[in-house]
Amino acid sequence: MRVALVAQDGKKEALRAWASKHEAKLAGHDLVATGGTAQVLTECGLTARALASGPLGGDLHAAHLVATGEVDFCVFFRDPAVHPAHEADVAALVRLALVHDVPLAQNESTANAVLAALL
Repeated sequence: MRVALVAQDGKKEALRAWASKHEAKLAGHDLVATGGTAQVLTECGLTARALASGPLGGDLHAAHLVATGEVDFCVFFRDPAVHPAHEADVAALVRLALVHDVPLAQNESTANAVLAALL
């Protein structure tokens, strides 16, 4: 399976903890992540194909992968306290996951449930 992972700056540590906890399950899959998130995954011992950072088009690239059927599951840890300048890109990723019926986890509880069900 191909798993897309994205974490806004305020949620990178939460994603690091989650990815470390599930390293064995994630390691056997094709991971793709936005720039900073890919670096976090590397620090956890995982390998992910790095897209650009979110504000530089990485969120839109992840949305494209969802729209073209190249992503089976998306983890997007969002910081509800932050309204990023590229909110339209974030909205596109969320909308396309809904349109294309791709599981999208936006918090740890949902990510755990989807991970258990799919992987």
